[in-house]
Amino acid sequence: MAQDVDLGPELEKLVADLVASGRFASRHALLEEGARLVVKYSRQLDALEAAIEAGIADEEAGRLLDTDELVDHLHRQLSKRSAA
Repeated sequence: MAQDVDLGPELEKLVADLVASGRFASRHALLEEGARLVVKYSRQLDALEAAIEAGIADEEAGRLLDTDELVDHLHRQLSKRSAA
């Protein structure tokens, strides 16, 4: 189902300029790529929100390291890598 979309003068000029420059083959191709990027961004945002929620849950459950524990852990990991 094709629909004509009015983007307003500024975005319409940007679209026209990008198509005229050859970066996109057509207005449709540009809008399709824009929609694909919005979906990708939305998925990344969902993943970030889930990671934040997991971090909050870990903090509330006491599963976080304090600064000294974290530094010790990182030093051990680096020592293992340099020994390998």
